[in-house]
Amino acid sequence: MRKALPIDSALAFEPKDSLLERTYRAYKAELCRYIERQFGLGPPDAEEVVHAAFARFAALEKPQEIANARAFLYACSRNVVLDSRRRDRVRDAALHDEIVADPGDEPANLDIERVLLGREQLAIVETVVRAMEAKRRKVFVMHAVHEMRYVEIAREMCISEARVRQLMASALAECQKALDASSLAGSLDR
Repeated sequence: MRKALPIDSALAFEPKDSLLERTYRAYKAELCRYIERQFGLGPPDAEEVVHAAFARFAALEKPQEIANARAFLYACSRNVVLDSRRRDRVRDAALHDEIVADPGDEPANLDIERVLLGREQLAIVETVVRAMEAKRRKVFVMHAVHEMRYVEIAREMCISEARVRQLMASALAECQKALDASSLAGSLDR
């Protein structure tokens, strides 16, 4: 007695395009329902997830060699949702500053001396920045305050990225020199 072939194995000699089309028609609605049942209405949208899973299926060199296309598509769909949610969590954490780099930096752990020292250092840097040559000050503010990348600053100021780096380095060196001089003077006063 001959053993029955799985449905997908019967398609082993079918051209890739017709296999994809036939598989899409057969499983698209079922996969959308599965995604909505398992993960809710989104985001991501169930149809977008299913399209991404089929894109992965279509990208295979020999999709006809997949033993069970349905199982492959279910796994791909699930992975697309999980990947999307993982990316969203990372993005949201970065946007909302939920990542705490050092628990010692939390405001509850700051004593009055550290707060006053920080204010003093900020005042020193502010004085140095105000006294800087205009081009250097503009680069410093664009990068340190507005968080612009060097390439963006170079484009906006019509100067080379190398020149932006030079100006930023000299601005930082100037600030550090003033801070060092201040801490030296403070240690001599004690």
